[in-house]
Amino acid sequence: HRDLHSFPTRRSADLQLESGRQILHRFNARHQLFALWAISHLPVDWSEEGPLPLSLLELGCGGGRNIANLLPFVKNISAIDHSQMSVSYSEEYNRSAISAKRVSIEERNVSSLPFNNESFHLATAFETIYYWSELDKAFKEIFRCLKPGGSFMIANETDKPDDWADQNIENLVIHHRNTLESLLKAAGFAGAKSYIRQKEGWVVVIGQKPD
Repeated sequence: HRDLHSFPTRRSADLQLESGRQILHRFNARHQLFALWAISHLPVDWSEEGPLPLSLLELGCGGGRNIANLLPFVKNISAIDHSQMSVSYSEEYNRSAISAKRVSIEERNVSSLPFNNESFHLATAFETIYYWSELDKAFKEIFRCLKPGGSFMIANETDKPDDWADQNIENLVIHHRNTLESLLKAAGFAGAKSYIRQKEGWVVVIGQKPD
C-alpha cells in the first residue's frame, strides 16, 4: 500500500510550485507597460540592422519577460535571480534565445556576482531591489562588473513607502529615488539621474560608471 500520509505533502509541494509559476506569469503580464516605459530610458537605441554588439546584465530576472524585451537592443544577456523557480521559468520563456547562445540565466546572489570585472555595457534591475538586503554591497558589485562608461538602470513602480504599506509584503523595503541616487554615487557611479512618470508614480534611476 502507498503511504497515505505522503499525499498531502506531495500535493502541497505541487500547489506551491503551481502557485509560484502563476505569480511569475501574472508578473510578466502586469508589468509589461511599466517595463517598456523603463526600457525607453536606457542609453541604447534600436537599430534596423539588428541588436548592437552590447552585453547586458539583468538582475532579478523574475519571469524572464524583460530578457525578451531587451534582446532587440543588445547582443547578449546574462541574467540572475536568487530563486531557482524564477530561473527555470525564465529559461522556458527564453528557450530560443538560450539555444542561440544569446542568453544565459543563473541562480545567483546580487551581492556576490560571478562575473569578471568590466564584463557588461549595461545592467538592469526591474522591480527587484525592494528585496536586496545589502544595497551598498550590491551596487559596488554591479559597478565592478560594468565596463567604463556603462550604465545601471533601476526601475521601480514606486519610491513611496506608503504606497504598499497595507500589503504586508515580507522583506520588502521601498527606497526613495534620492536614496538610490546617493547609494549609486557612493558606489562610484557618476551622474545618477531619475525619471518619473507622475500619473502612475513609476521611477527609473540610472547611474553611469565613469569612462
